[in-house]
Amino acid sequence: MLAADPADHAAMLAAVPLFASLPNGAIVVAMVRSIATQDRIKVLRAGADACLSYPWSFIEIHERMLALYRSSLKPANQTGTAAALLTLDAATRELADANVRLPLTKREFQLLECLLRQPNMPVPRDQLVRYAWSEKEDVDPASVNLVVSRLRKKLAQRFPDVQIETVSRFGYRISGSR
Repeated sequence: MLAADPADHAAMLAAVPLFASLPNGAIVVAMVRSIATQDRIKVLRAGADACLSYPWSFIEIHERMLALYRSSLKPANQTGTAAALLTLDAATRELADANVRLPLTKREFQLLECLLRQPNMPVPRDQLVRYAWSEKEDVDPASVNLVVSRLRKKLAQRFPDVQIETVSRFGYRISGSR
């Protein structure tokens, strides 16, 4: 929601509870041009998940929305998904949970690290390339496919609950359940 004019604040404040009560659990981020602290508190109490004021940082908005999305994926009474329970050990370049450790190559580690930053969310192929091949300018898309294929085989052997799914014409997503 965007209220660039202070005259729009009342309308936005009235609309926040409507969006916050949607059955699919909409994330409500209110963006206002200028707002006092007391009015920001009113917006948050009305049901907004975040209330940002000018000047807006699109990186901050993106990161806040990702954080809100991640927190909405974890029901309070569950320990989390299998993908969310995995940790990467940078010192040994291994994927680990409480019982199992899986050695990885440099590229596998970097690609998995990028995917695990956003579990259950699709990650664009170009983001994976920039992250795992940061030192190279031109990377063949087949390289990504090859690393993903090797990771899938390794995960199937040691972490069968965790899958790397292809998101058609977009990239990949890591998911799983316990």
